[in-house]
Amino acid sequence: MISYTLICPKDHEFSQQFDSYDDCQAKLKTGTMKCPTCGSQKLVKGLSAPSVGGQSQTPQPMQPQCPSASTCGASGCGLKG
Repeated sequence: MISYTLICPKDHEFSQQFDSYDDCQAKLKTGTMKCPTCGSQKLVKGLSAPSVGGQSQTPQPMQPQCPSASTCGASGCGLKG
């Protein structure tokens, strides 16, 4: 399924899901859809950004670095290195 933003002549925008781009074009051409706000059947597909697949990665929190880690002699310090 793909989601497109549709716009009516009164600039009402809403999202609708389609099986494909061709499915969207066919339904726009036949006028089988209506704007949920005003009921207009004269709809156009708005600009859309491509969906980039993949998983989002949560950034790992940065570990604080001890400014004197290279000269520190405390082996049990959590900030060493």
